[in-house]
Amino acid sequence: MPLNPGDIILVFKKYLNGIDHDKFAICVAPEYFFFFYINSKPWNKAPDAQVQVMGKLEISCLPHTSYIDTSSIQQLPKQAIDAAIQAGKVWSASPNVCQRIKEVVKENKRSS
Repeated sequence: MPLNPGDIILVFKKYLNGIDHDKFAICVAPEYFFFFYINSKPWNKAPDAQVQVMGKLEISCLPHTSYIDTSSIQQLPKQAIDAAIQAGKVWSASPNVCQRIKEVVKENKRSS
């Protein structure tokens, strides 16, 4: 199953350096394994680069309000992506969420 931009995976902690728990990530560019992390709290160092998501109302796998951190793109190992796919831990973000991500990235690109 190939990933598409806007697909969300659960990245298991064994693939995350310095992070002691599994983490959701949203695909940006599948051909390069680029993702944005999804956090429980907004990142203070880049508040304007966070996209708030209203938990299950917008993304079925998120148990609570979360924040997509567009300030830093992450390149995940292919093994992490394959593990999520094999475990059935893949969901899709709504077009509305994807559009909001694009708008925040575009706005922050102009600001820098």
